[in-house]
Amino acid sequence: MLLGKIKKQNYTFSIGVNRNTSPISTNFKAILEDNSSNSLGEFINDFTYQANRFFNEASYLFFIRKWRFILLHSISFLEQKLNSDLQEQRKSRSTFFFEPSVNVFRKLNTISSVSFSYNYSQKPFSEEYFFRNPIFTSIRQTNSNTPDLQFSKIHSTSLNYAINDSYKQFLFIIGTNYIVTQGNYFSDLSIEPTRTQISFFFLPQNTNALNTYLNTEKFFYRALILLKFNANYGFQTFNNIINNSELRSNEIQTFSSKFEVKTAFKSKINFQNAFSFGRMVSGSVGGSSFVNENLNNSFSIIFKKNKQSHILITADCFVPNAKKINQNYLFLDAQYNLVLKNNNLNIDFVVKNILNVSNFEQISTTDYSENIFRSNLLPRYGILRVSCSF
Repeated sequence: MLLGKIKKQNYTFSIGVNRNTSPISTNFKAILEDNSSNSLGEFINDFTYQANRFFNEASYLFFIRKWRFILLHSISFLEQKLNSDLQEQRKSRSTFFFEPSVNVFRKLNTISSVSFSYNYSQKPFSEEYFFRNPIFTSIRQTNSNTPDLQFSKIHSTSLNYAINDSYKQFLFIIGTNYIVTQGNYFSDLSIEPTRTQISFFFLPQNTNALNTYLNTEKFFYRALILLKFNANYGFQTFNNIINNSELRSNEIQTFSSKFEVKTAFKSKINFQNAFSFGRMVSGSVGGSSFVNENLNNSFSIIFKKNKQSHILITADCFVPNAKKINQNYLFLDAQYNLVLKNNNLNIDFVVKNILNVSNFEQISTTDYSENIFRSNLLPRYGILRVSCSF
């Protein structure tokens, strides 16, 4: 690597080689009545993927008045080989890549700034898309692929504005990212009562992803209260096939937000509360939409008797389905911490699941599936931790 600097201009230049060889084999065996095993040929995969990349990367940083620019590029030659003697499969592909990017930053004043970036990249796919015969990913689901040594072309753009005022204890950040991907693997789903088969295949289709975010926080000196709020909105498109349908165009919209309040009173008692909301809308273009919403509230009380000990009590209420407020889960935990200065002894006693909630369940629905997450929880229990430093 070569590094250089001319006044306020910096540059880097590097060349290199990456070589990767991945031999992969999978097998599924049936156990017979005499406890012997028999390999099932349709579930056997045995292939080797090789990727050799020769690259040149460079960057150049410079200023024009109050604007800072960073220009980067990567020029590479990629050679891919996919060989399988078992399936009599031989594939190879050689490609030149040119991947430029630009980052622009401007400090508007002592507390605010704006930034912009654009990046173009070309990414080959990983080995998970190169096995042809099925493999089990769960009790009822198998995955397989139609291997192709193509690659994705990704255009990524971002814009960000930030205010960070340390004196007034105020932070504000808003920004957006937009990504266009040309070429990707899509899924062909075959859903049966007892089995789901997913076959991934490559298409040069465009997919889009948009993400917009807002983060802000403010500390109020007179009230000794810290307020935080963040929100995130996402939009994504993708394609798939379900039970021999035509190629479907799908959309997913997500929204999440969280509002936090923390106190910093000089008294022995302080509070903390965090309320969050999540929403996901999914469906195919021209078809029905399915909405999943959830709520969560976490409330904590901190009691500091002195500098050596404190008690923390936390109550978490989770509502898996916002349309059914009465169906919720309440978790209560407590913690006592004691620090003895003389011998540097730390004693920590924690009680979890005080209300003895036995299980947890959350259901999410799409236009072709209903996913049920269910978990059995540990009954009420306590943990005593003692540590000593010398």
